[in-house]
Amino acid sequence: MPYRELASSRYARWLGLHVHYTAIQKAIARLPEWFMEEAARIFADIVSSETIDCVVDATEIGIYKYETKDTIDGEKRVQETVKLSACWDADKRVFHGFQCLEGKAHGGRTLVPMVKGIGKKVRKCFADTEFSSRKNIQALADRGVEPVIKPQPRATTRSKGYPAWKWHIRRYRELGYERWRDETGYGKRFENEGAFGALIARFGDQVKARSPRVIPKLLGARMVVHNLFASLVYRA
Repeated sequence: MPYRELASSRYARWLGLHVHYTAIQKAIARLPEWFMEEAARIFADIVSSETIDCVVDATEIGIYKYETKDTIDGEKRVQETVKLSACWDADKRVFHGFQCLEGKAHGGRTLVPMVKGIGKKVRKCFADTEFSSRKNIQALADRGVEPVIKPQPRATTRSKGYPAWKWHIRRYRELGYERWRDETGYGKRFENEGAFGALIARFGDQVKARSPRVIPKLLGARMVVHNLFASLVYRA
């Protein structure tokens, strides 16, 4: 809900908050970058086992900002988006990391820092072709994580200093997609496509903000609440 509604809501009164809505807005803006991610990770650690398989994926979220584009029918206002890249437990569906990028940004560069931030031992990392790169494959292999990432159709075995990439592409080519999928368990990624869907069903596919400082924190709050609910169910 908007800050104005939140400040006057029954929920705010139940919490004992008697503040102007701008005070809530400013307090959220002042939160440090790491706060929401660390809070979400604490709840995720309660739910996840000591060894997990993780999934990395990205989705676009609408924001309260519009741009004008020329179309066949004339000018049209189009809602801008940000890209939410996230890493979660493939079995328990709790989020261990996330990053917010500009709407058209490539999510590939978010994989390594998110996986590094997981406090559990990661056995496999599932991701689609957006996250397929020599650097990502090598970084996962160096950490003892099996990269289960579908290569781009034109990917070659040239390692360019990343030997794990060469082995990864060679294995994929030798097996073919279907055998590779069955051997690595890549189908688990498709089972997890509902993770973002559940988040959107609960909180919507838009965030009521336009400030680059605030948007990541509001999206992060959704991850925290999602993981909090999961931890309560796990403890019940």
